Amino acid sequence: MVLRLYSPALRLATWLLRPLRGITVTLGIGRAGRDPATGARLLLLVLTAIAVGAFAASYAPTVAQSFEDRAYYAHGPDMRAAIADFDLPAGHEGLDRLRAVDGVEQALVVHRSSIGVPRGGAVPLLAVQDGAAAASMLSFREDFAVESPEQLLRHLDLGVPIDGGRALPDDTVALVLYGYSAESPRIGRLRASIRDGHGEYHVLTFSGLEAGAWMELRTEVPPGLTPPLALASLSFMDRRVLVHGDGAIFFDDLMAIRAGGAAEVIDDFDDQFGWAMYSQLGASETFGPSDARSRSGSQSARWTWTREVTERSRVLAPEGPGVPLHAIFSERALALFGVQQGERTFGLLGERFAVPLLVRSTAGMFPTLDPAQGFVIIDYEQLRAVAGALGSRGQQIPTELWVDFADDVPLAMQEAIAEQTRDSDWMGFVAGEPLLLAERLDEIASDPTTQASGSGILLLAFAGAMGAAVLGFIVSLAIALQGRALEVAVLRSLGASTRGLLRALVFEWGVVLVFGAAIGVLLGRWISLLMLQFLEVTETGDPVVPTFAIETEWRLLSTGIAVLGVAAAVTLWATWRAVLRRGVADALRLMQ
Repeated sequence: MVLRLYSPALRLATWLLRPLRGITVTLGIGRAGRDPATGARLLLLVLTAIAVGAFAASYAPTVAQSFEDRAYYAHGPDMRAAIADFDLPAGHEGLDRLRAVDGVEQALVVHRSSIGVPRGGAVPLLAVQDGAAAASMLSFREDFAVESPEQLLRHLDLGVPIDGGRALPDDTVALVLYGYSAESPRIGRLRASIRDGHGEYHVLTFSGLEAGAWMELRTEVPPGLTPPLALASLSFMDRRVLVHGDGAIFFDDLMAIRAGGAAEVIDDFDDQFGWAMYSQLGASETFGPSDARSRSGSQSARWTWTREVTERSRVLAPEGPGVPLHAIFSERALALFGVQQGERTFGLLGERFAVPLLVRSTAGMFPTLDPAQGFVIIDYEQLRAVAGALGSRGQQIPTELWVDFADDVPLAMQEAIAEQTRDSDWMGFVAGEPLLLAERLDEIASDPTTQASGSGILLLAFAGAMGAAVLGFIVSLAIALQGRALEVAVLRSLGASTRGLLRALVFEWGVVLVFGAAIGVLLGRWISLLMLQFLEVTETGDPVVPTFAIETEWRLLSTGIAVLGVAAAVTLWATWRAVLRRGVADALRLMQ
C-alpha cells in the first residue's frame, strides 16, 4: 500500500507546489517523484524500524497499564470492606474516629444491592453517601463517561435537606388517624414509620378499622425516642379475605397526642394535598383527595381498592424533594428501562414498590460496577429516606466501607489501619476482610513477566531494527549523493546556490524520514492493538473491564527517531561536504 501510494503522492505534491519559487521544495520533491525507488526502499526500512519500536515501546506500558486499570476499576477506593450491623449513631461516630486517624484522607459508606426493572429482572444499584468525597477516591478514565466523576456525582446532590416526612412534636406519645369504610375493609392493620433524630426508623401498628363509621385508629409511640421526630409514611397490606367488589377507605385528621394529652393536627387533608402512594406493579388502586366524605373540614384522603385476587402492599408517604430519586444510568440500564437521559421511569425497591427515578446523567462504566450487567447510581441519603418510608430495612443500611489514604501512606501503615477497622467495638459496626488497592498494585509491579517484557527481547528487536535503519539510511544517502555529483555540478553551473541545493536535499530526505516515522508510529500502534488482544479477556475467559488502551513510552520511541534523524543529518552533511570539495569543472569533466 505504501509503495503504491508513495510515488503518486510525491507527484501530486510536486504539482500542488509548482507556484512556489525556488528549488528547495520543487527540486526536492520533484527529484523524489521522478525516481521514487531509492526513497521508497528507505521509507520501508524506516517505517519498519519505527513500527517495531512503537510496538516495543507500547507492549510493556500497555500490559502494565491494563492490569493497573483492572485493579483500580475492581477495587475502587484505596480500601474497601463489606460491613454489617451498622446502627446510628454509633456507625457515624466510628466513621468520625476513622477519619481522624493519621494517614486517612476520607472515609464513607455506600450501599450496594439491586433495583428491579419494571420490564423484569434487576440491575446492580450503588448508593453513594457523599458524591464529592467518593469522586475524589476513584480512578476514572476519560472513556468511562462524557463527564468527570465529580460532575457525574454532582447530579445526585439536591442541595436541600431530603429527610422529608411530617414533623411531630418532640413529646409525642401517640398518633391518631381517623378512618372510614362503608364495606368490610380489604386491608389489615395500618402501620406508621417514624424517624427519630438519629435517622433510625421505627414501625408502629395502629388499632383495627371497622366498617360503617369513622373509627379512631391509634398507636402508641415508644418512649425514649431521640427528637426531632417525623412521620415518614403510612403503610398497609391486604387481608386474606374474599373481595366481592370495589371499595374505598377514607382517612382524615392525622393527629399527634402530646405528653400532656393535647392533640396537635399533623394533617387534616383540607389544604394542599401532599401525599403520594407507592404500590407494587400491576395495581389499579388510587389514592388522592376526596370531597365525597370527611370527618372535619371539606375533604379527606381516599384510597380505593378493586377486585384483585393478588395480595398487595402499599405505602402512603408525604411528598418531598427526595422523590424522584436522581440517578445515573449506565448505557445497559438505559436499554433495560427503556428511557433516555432527562426522562423519568420507575425502579422497584423494597417489596418491589415502584419508586420514581429521574435519569440525570449516564456513564458507560463506573469503578466497582460491571457495565455488562448495567447499573444505577443514586444518593445514599435519598435511598435511605425512601427505604425508610417503604419499611425496607435492608436498603436503609450501608453495605460497604470506603477509605481513601493520603498519597504518602506506605502499605504497611495501610494494613495497620485496615486491621484497626476490624475492631467492631472501635468502629461501631462490623467490617469484613478489607481489600487494599496498594496490595494489588504491588503484586502487578512485581510481576516478572511484565517486568521482563519491558526490557527484554522487544527492546533488542527495536535496537536491531533501528540499527539497520540507521545503517541503511547512511549507506543509501551516501551512495545517492555520490551518484548525483554530476546533477549537483550542473545545477551549480547554472547558478544554483549551494545553500539552496543543500536545503533541497534536506527537504527530499527529510520527507522520507518524516513520512517513514509517521507511518511507522501509526503502524506500530495498530500492530500493538492486534498483538495485545489477549488483554481483552481474563485468565478464565471473561471480558476484561475496563478494556485496555494502548499506552506508548514516547520518550523511548522519540529517542530512537532522534538517533535516526541525527545519523541522517550527520551523513548528509559529511557527504555534502565531500561533494563540494570536488570542483564543478572536475565533476563535469569526470562525468563526460
